[in-house]
Amino acid sequence: ILTWYVRIFDTETKDIRYESLGTTKKTAAHDLMLHKQADGDFEKKKSDSMTLGRAFELYERSLELRGASDKTLETVHNSLGKIKALFGMQVSAIKKGELVATLDKATEGMMPSSFNTIKTYIKTAFKYAVTVLEASESNPAEALRPRKFIKKERDFWTLDQIDRILDHAPNPSMRLLWAFMAYAGLRIHEAEKVRKEDIHDGFLHVVGKGGKPAKIPVSSRMQAEMARHRG
Repeated sequence: ILTWYVRIFDTETKDIRYESLGTTKKTAAHDLMLHKQADGDFEKKKSDSMTLGRAFELYERSLELRGASDKTLETVHNSLGKIKALFGMQVSAIKKGELVATLDKATEGMMPSSFNTIKTYIKTAFKYAVTVLEASESNPAEALRPRKFIKKERDFWTLDQIDRILDHAPNPSMRLLWAFMAYAGLRIHEAEKVRKEDIHDGFLHVVGKGGKPAKIPVSSRMQAEMARHRG
């Protein structure tokens, strides 16, 4: 293991424990050890004595010592800041429902992808507070759940609307192009490539997305549009 650890002797229990300094650099490990020692971080503390703000501060420092980029540190800091309202509370006193409600309020209206990123950083920081800092015996962040993407029902044009659009085509060729898009579901660049020989046996043969061949049934409306164009 290349990461530096500090050896801590408990004068009360006579036990020895080891705590990771989160860095492989000797100089950084030495400086962090002195800093943590001055802050009293190595002293035996009750599990309910650390505030969430302090726990998150130590978590961010551990990321910095492990060489996280400035961009990552900024993203983590902003993500954890979404629940700043809880920073003054002891980690052990934070309830699951309280954490969920605070985060939901701070991220109201946010896209699921953005929320899920923030949720992941908060859960990771809480895990550090519970397992590494031993700031609580339970982890309220276990209650955080990802937001699901809700697919909106698509609005499609009615046949009457399509007829009105086709009637306003600037010329017959453009009308046929629009018809291929409306009645065969082709993209514009696919519709532009359609040739007479591509239509036979009641099907329109095209090369679709990814270079895959596709066979599309020619509807009665599409047949009428093709007949109109020939006429």
